Amino acid sequence: MATNTAQDFDRCTTNIAQDFDRCTTNTAQDVVRCSICKEVVAFLCGSCNINLCGQCVQTHLNKNKSLKHEILPYTSESVKPKSEASDCKDHPGKSRHLYCQDCNVPICSLCLTANHKRHGAVELSEILGKTRSIVTEDLKELHHFEREYSMIVEDRDIKIKKYTEQSIQEKSSLKTIGQIWHDIIDKAIETIEHELTDMVNEDLQILRVEKDKVQNLYQIIKGCIEQNEHILKEEKSLKMLEYKSIVEELRLVPSMRDVRPPILTLPDVKKEEFIEKIVSLQSSVHSTLPGFTISKTGDVTMVSTQMMMEEPVVLDVLPTKCKKIKGICCESTEKVWIYGDDEKIKQLDRSGSTLKCFSAATGNSQKDIAMNNDGNIAFSHKEETCIYLVNKTKIEKFVGMSDWIPYGLCFNSDGELLVCMRRNDYTESKVGLFTKEKLNKEFQFDETGKPLFSVSRNNMYICENGNGDICVSDWNACAVISMKKSGEFRFRYTGCLSRSFKEFYPHGIATDSSCRILVVDRDNNCVHVTDRNGKFLRYITCGLQDPFVLSLDEEENLWVGECDNDCIKIIKYLKKVNLIPVSRRDNSRVVYKAMNTAQDVVRCSQCTEAVTHHCKICQKNLCLQCKDEHIDKSKSTPHEIIPFTSKHHEWQKCVDHPTELKTFYCQDCKVPICQLCPTRNHKRHGIEVLKDICETSRMTITGDLKELKIFQVEYSKIIKGLEEKATIYTEHTNNENSSLMKLGEELHKIVDREIERIQKQLANMVKEDLQILQDNKDEMQGSYKKVKYCIERNNRLLEENNPIEMLEYKSSVDELRLVPSMKDVSPPKLIMPNIKEEKIIEQVVSLKPSVHSILPGFTIFKTGDISMVSTRVLMTEPRLIKAIFTHGKKLKGICCESDDKVWVYGDDEEIKQLDNSGSILNVFNAVSKGIQKDIAINKDGHIAFAHEEDECIYLVNKKGIEKFVDMAGWIPYGLCFNLEGDLMVCMRTNNQEESKVGVFANGSLKQEIQFDNTGKPLFLPGRNNMYICENGNGDICVSDWNARAVIVLKKSGEFRFRYTGSDSPIIKNFYPHGIATDSCCRILVADRDNNCVRVIDRNGTFLRYIKCGLKDPYALCLDSEENLWVGECDTNCIKIIKYLE
Repeated sequence: MATNTAQDFDRCTTNIAQDFDRCTTNTAQDVVRCSICKEVVAFLCGSCNINLCGQCVQTHLNKNKSLKHEILPYTSESVKPKSEASDCKDHPGKSRHLYCQDCNVPICSLCLTANHKRHGAVELSEILGKTRSIVTEDLKELHHFEREYSMIVEDRDIKIKKYTEQSIQEKSSLKTIGQIWHDIIDKAIETIEHELTDMVNEDLQILRVEKDKVQNLYQIIKGCIEQNEHILKEEKSLKMLEYKSIVEELRLVPSMRDVRPPILTLPDVKKEEFIEKIVSLQSSVHSTLPGFTISKTGDVTMVSTQMMMEEPVVLDVLPTKCKKIKGICCESTEKVWIYGDDEKIKQLDRSGSTLKCFSAATGNSQKDIAMNNDGNIAFSHKEETCIYLVNKTKIEKFVGMSDWIPYGLCFNSDGELLVCMRRNDYTESKVGLFTKEKLNKEFQFDETGKPLFSVSRNNMYICENGNGDICVSDWNACAVISMKKSGEFRFRYTGCLSRSFKEFYPHGIATDSSCRILVVDRDNNCVHVTDRNGKFLRYITCGLQDPFVLSLDEEENLWVGECDNDCIKIIKYLKKVNLIPVSRRDNSRVVYKAMNTAQDVVRCSQCTEAVTHHCKICQKNLCLQCKDEHIDKSKSTPHEIIPFTSKHHEWQKCVDHPTELKTFYCQDCKVPICQLCPTRNHKRHGIEVLKDICETSRMTITGDLKELKIFQVEYSKIIKGLEEKATIYTEHTNNENSSLMKLGEELHKIVDREIERIQKQLANMVKEDLQILQDNKDEMQGSYKKVKYCIERNNRLLEENNPIEMLEYKSSVDELRLVPSMKDVSPPKLIMPNIKEEKIIEQVVSLKPSVHSILPGFTIFKTGDISMVSTRVLMTEPRLIKAIFTHGKKLKGICCESDDKVWVYGDDEEIKQLDNSGSILNVFNAVSKGIQKDIAINKDGHIAFAHEEDECIYLVNKKGIEKFVDMAGWIPYGLCFNLEGDLMVCMRTNNQEESKVGVFANGSLKQEIQFDNTGKPLFLPGRNNMYICENGNGDICVSDWNARAVIVLKKSGEFRFRYTGSDSPIIKNFYPHGIATDSCCRILVADRDNNCVRVIDRNGTFLRYIKCGLKDPYALCLDSEENLWVGECDTNCIKIIKYLE
């Protein structure tokens, strides 16, 4: 048939279209293609054995008009394999053993004289041999393709299955979590309520016990007062004789346990953002998995949307203010961590400003750092042979390594820590893989048993490649060693000798998303770039000078740290290429035991037990146990033992001499006797007149009575204070309990709303992500089917050896070789704590335990004054512990937060928080324009500072800086928070004519102290400094520069004393500055002009100087261990001094 009908054409076109719909990629082997234009075949030229589409039929006929063409519909019958020995249709009997290269058809020898005249021709067998080789080679490669595509399809199936399972699990979790939250909230509120109740009961019991203890002592004192008054009133000599004073025992008021009430930490539930603290939905992560090319050997080479630029460019240069930068780690495109020989790890922004800083003195020559998925920094410590981890709260030991010194560090994609290690005698080197602080694997030798790494003390850096390889930069080996994840050796890169002027000594190392390896070549001032197999690709120079370490940020910009220049160069060396368009989605109960004293009950004369009997002969009180011992001990003396009654206190006649009264006292036997007794039982004993002894007792009783009344007043104050404390405590805890109940109700409402919102968010996310994964699978499934079809066809071609089909074969291997990139999806996750432990509520509400402390005891003097008692005594020689540089200007204010953190303030108008190494932890501007720069910290850790120009005091809290106290007409100077949380402020009028102290509660003036009881001013007017602090006994201590004195007032404001420094030898006049007190109520004041700190007791008696090489001491404070921190104004240093032991 020479022509084709329109009906046949339509039918064929329909069949081909249906076949096309089943396959998604147009290749030569998924469906049969037109031999001219590669469109889907519709017809076949039976004469020329050419496949044709509808559009190319006429083109074919016009091109070869001299030939007879047989145009047939393309069907399975029409393409049935033809006999290899088919005859020529134009020349019957002649076999087609030649191949026309112009017409691409088999011909016989006579055809060269007719239709194929002057055409190029070759032997058909030669063409078939070449084609067979091509088919065979393609078949071999197609088997590689089949394996790779099947793995991808299988991986997509697994991915869809896992995603579905996880999303179902997340949906199920979210469905039930609402009720779980309600249960947890109820249980947690109930738990905290019980904890609060238990805590309150225990604390109130402590307060009651302490009150009972003091109450018992108070009753003893009261009883002693009554007894002493009774003895003096009755004038009975025997009672005076038996009197034993316990005033010295009662003089010491014992220390007491103190309690601060528990505090509930509550969220701001009005904002309804607190739910994110206990659960939030982490969005699914969409990324592009790089495509890859399958080589003829079956290896794969990654293909990335980032390709190297012809000329890398420097984007930015950052000054680091570091010394010899040797470690670098990018946190983001805007933040980087660095480490150098100044032994400080710093976080910098893109401008080079320091955001965070902490000391890390390790003793290492190499300073490598690594960051894990939680943003925590790991660094190695040579001297302690371990690795430390810096988290949000502290620096802690992470991995101990015993006899091995850690060098390069890297966290791999599984969150495990890879560490380069050298033995401390430098005889061995290896790489260790640590999982949760424990050594999981170690890589040291290759498969032949030879060491993988050199042995020396020089640098080693390490990183993980995207394909799982471990890449180690070994300076001493002059090489980069690459291993598989299992530790199997892959290759060794020793540099590209074509360009390097000096030998290759590698330093820092990193890899990019295309598995390229970048390594620093310090001596040649460049970075080498190799592929994943160690093949050299290029150098990156960009004017680098002494490059040492490198890191890549999120956008794959290269950050190179220059060691000697102490700067970082940010280099762009990649540019994006779109291989395949990728759409992105927008988107103890101490129970007090009463004292055994002679005056609570009458005691046995031989022990301290209560008396039960009395010996009339010896005039001794006896307990039940001592009665028999008394008789046995003095068998030569007659005894008359009778039950003890109050009558035995009265005077009696002598038993041995009935006519005589007992008017004398035997000092040896401690009993009254008559005048005749010294001649018998009391011969050669010491004798005194009983009247004189009684008079001495009378004077003792009178003196004790006076002191006991003073004790009574002091103890009554303590009892009243404990009662008030218990009342305040109860009111506070009742308020906390009420707040807890309201919180529970509010939490339930918000949980319901949040659950509904997250359910909708999760459903939309899952729907979109599953569609992406299904599209991925369908695309790869289609490619896999095409590869499989090509394999079957090539096998059939080789098996049937049909020359016609061999001649028609066109390879599509190159089209299938490139596996396109795919969008990948990580399923969304519900982020929440371990609800099984039922600690979830702690994220939104927690109970800060009550604080138990010991209030120091004190001694009551005969004058009524008291002196604190402490176990801390002054050292013979105070000792300087440490000196810290503050990075400030004219240091004038200092306030310890703990034993390792301090706040400072100076003329640079910045308030800084430093650690005990001098590193800046926090800083904020505080332009007060005042000559005095005092600061104070309250119980919540908030900082108060005075502002001269605004005539107010500002408070720095978590929300920011806000006005705390407005003083209108008065300028604030020294500041101090007292034990009750009130703010005490030294104030001067803005015309410097008056000075006073104000006490502010919650921002309002509560008390002001300005004049003494005679109406005279307590403080001198003027512009100069005033500092203030509270003493442990409640006194208010003010350092007044104008008055050249320390003024001490009672809590009520009553004047106590004024210390002017005149009682101690000095060189210059006393001008006091900063002031503080310790646990023994000693007062410490800075004497700037004499370069020392003066120490006086609570009553103003000079005790000693503290010098320790101080220069210009200005401000001072004490930390939690009572070490003295002295701020030196001109040197801007803090000296930490130990002066107590």
